[in-house]
Amino acid sequence: MSLVAVVGDTVSTKVNKAHQCEAITICATTPNITVTVGGEFAVVQGGTTGVHTFYSGDSCKPHIAELNPIISTVMIGGLPVSTVGDTFMAPCGGQIVGGLNATVFAN
Repeated sequence: MSLVAVVGDTVSTKVNKAHQCEAITICATTPNITVTVGGEFAVVQGGTTGVHTFYSGDSCKPHIAELNPIISTVMIGGLPVSTVGDTFMAPCGGQIVGGLNATVFAN
């Protein structure tokens, strides 16, 4: 079983060495979804990270990243639901590491 990811959950960006400016961010957006889990919006395919910095050249530049394709048979509004462990597209590579411990589903 997997923990459902919701807006506000922690995303670790430490997997990418270019994130030496900021090692964590959050799940920030989810496209047009009104379903809540534990009082927060569920994260689905198309969700993004919060704005965080990525080292480029000689300074830290802000960016966001969209989720990699999610492999899930659980859908909300026809979109796969994200879970802890899902990752974000390059160049970010962040991974969702925080989730609601009481909210799980069998995939």
